Amino acid sequence: MCEQTAESRRVLYLFCFARSGAAAALADDQLRIHRRGELIALCGWTAVEEWSGPQGEQRMQDLGWLAPKALRHQAVIEAAMHASPVLPARLGTLFSSAQALDRFLALHQAAIAQFLADVEDKQEWALKGVMDRARASRWLASTMTGSQQTGPPSGGGADYLRARRAHSVAAREAARWAAQTLAPIVEELRGYAAQSCPRSSAQPAEGTAQPILNVAFLVARDNLERFRGCVARAARRHQEQGLELALSGPWPPYSFCPTLEMPP
Repeated sequence: MCEQTAESRRVLYLFCFARSGAAAALADDQLRIHRRGELIALCGWTAVEEWSGPQGEQRMQDLGWLAPKALRHQAVIEAAMHASPVLPARLGTLFSSAQALDRFLALHQAAIAQFLADVEDKQEWALKGVMDRARASRWLASTMTGSQQTGPPSGGGADYLRARRAHSVAAREAARWAAQTLAPIVEELRGYAAQSCPRSSAQPAEGTAQPILNVAFLVARDNLERFRGCVARAARRHQEQGLELALSGPWPPYSFCPTLEMPP
């Protein structure tokens, strides 16, 4: 979104869009409030070199530099969320000038206003699930054999062979079983949410629990208690089976933002 020229090195850094009524609650010497109709853009000036080019790419890999920027970005958006629904910008969203930002707002004013209406009185919550493969395999094998044994099979004879086969099958089928177990939980949670969408999961390090679920939900405040209660019950029910569920939020509604392109 940045239209960099050789003559201009200062650019506008965008935090989020909100309703103009929130402006009075967001007084901050480091913030610039750009208005257009009933909308405002919360932004601030920054040097384009910080975010673009070879040096910008290096800084984005430097957690010591990036972490304070990300915290500031999140803090501004969270402050705005107390005063208005928000459409959050991604970290490092730049505009070359106030005029470029205004052209963007003119093009997408209706879409931004509609999004703010859609997320009013709603919050994004993230549900993550991980599977302890060894523990899940042991539990699944015990259900297949009708045994209370949770460790690997020992001894000999027909019971040993049957338990050995059950552990082998359970190890292969654990991920499929976990997905089938969690599917009705996610479906129930969707009943409490206005929207939901899958999110990508980080790849686990070797030997760690396996990520098997990462879903974002947009939940109305009126449904939040029931939504969280459903997660808590499912987490308790499946913990001994090697499935761990963790709910986090509320977050700015990043997962549900519309795609807004720069004008030509």
